[in-house]
Formats: sequence, C-alpha cells, structure tokens
Amino acid sequence: MSDRVYEVLANALLEAHPYAGGQAEHVVRILQACAPRELAEGEVLCREGAPGWELYILLRGRVRVEKTGPEGDAVYLGSVSAPAILGQMAILDRSRRSATCVAEGTALVVVMDQPRFDALVRSTEPEGHTLRRLLLSSLTRQLVKGNAHLRRVMASMEAGQGDPKPGLRQARAVLEGWTAPLELTTAPVAAPAKE
Repeated sequence: MSDRVYEVLANALLEAHPYAGGQAEHVVRILQACAPRELAEGEVLCREGAPGWELYILLRGRVRVEKTGPEGDAVYLGSVSAPAILGQMAILDRSRRSATCVAEGTALVVVMDQPRFDALVRSTEPEGHTLRRLLLSSLTRQLVKGNAHLRRVMASMEAGQGDPKPGLRQARAVLEGWTAPLELTTAPVAAPAKE
C-alpha cells in the first residue's frame, strides 16, 4: 500500500476512535509495522476459543461475528464495519477469543502480533502513546455502547416486552467489543442466510 492509502486509512481510524491530539502520522507508522491480510468472503479472521495473540485493525470491509450457542450452533451476534479495532481484550489479558469473526465480502486487516503489541504498549515513543490512546478510545466506546444497550434491555424487560435473552446476548457482544448494538427485537437473533 502507498503512504497516501495508509494516511487515508489512519485518518478514518482516528475519526472512528477519536482522542485529543491524535496524529495520523503516528497511526500510519503503527499500520505499516503490522502485517496486512486480505480476507476473502467467508474467510475466518479469528475463531472462538483460540488464543488471543494478535490484534486486528479492520481497515476495509466487514466481518460477521458469531458465538457458539448452547446447542453447539453458530449464533449470529452482528457485524463490524471498518475502521475498527478487534481482539484488543484478548491480547491485553491473554484470554481466548470470545467469538468467531468471518469476512462478509472482501476485507482488509492489518495484524499486530503479541511481541509487537507488547513492545508498542510499553513504548514511550509517539506510536506507543497513539496505540494506548486508540485502545482506550475503543474500549471506552464499547463500555458506553454496552451500557446503553443494557439500559434498553432493562427498559424492555420492565415493560414486559418479550424474551430478554436475545437482547442480553447482544449486550454481551457489544461489551466484548465484537459488534455494535442492534435494535432490540423480541425475536431471537438468527444468522443471515448463506448464499
């Protein structure tokens, strides 16, 4: 990718994860230090239960997020569109992936491995500061959106409107950082039909 493409992608990432003083040039250097990966339709980015040794920055496209249901079936949680940071919780606390992410159409991610992540998080250079601020922005947005979704679920429950399980499942996905909140429904969340 050209420097100009990286700059455009860095600005989009900063717009999606804003913080005071964010500079695209530092984000560009972070993106360039990562391994780019093109995903084809249906290709798995990460699998539920796998070790969380990589951080993903979704630069183009969308990924579908699924979690294994009680019957062992894939339960559709939602989709994440670029630009987005994925996998930050697992790489931070060394936990396993909490969901499976599958490309919807073609997608472009850059992958930061654990050693690079650890070095950047500890770095006092501008790129380290930038990565920490992007992570804080991303995690803060997850928490704010998750809490708002939980408030809607609680209001729906208090009004006696349908089964709260789908809404609670969705709130969990939002808080885990895998998806943006969907509109509350009284029907179970179902996977989209595959072509």
